[in-house]
Amino acid sequence: MEFNIFYKKKSGWYIGHIQEYPDYESQGRTLDELKKNLIEI
Repeated sequence: MEFNIFYKKKSGWYIGHIQEYPDYESQGRTLDELKKNLIEI
């Protein structure tokens, strides 16, 4: 399954959400951590 992730970098953190689920936002210190956190949601 593929998802489109939208993110921005702010104060050393990557903050983002999955396009198909815009109400669920997460953050991570790296893009890999952000992706992992979003998948867990």
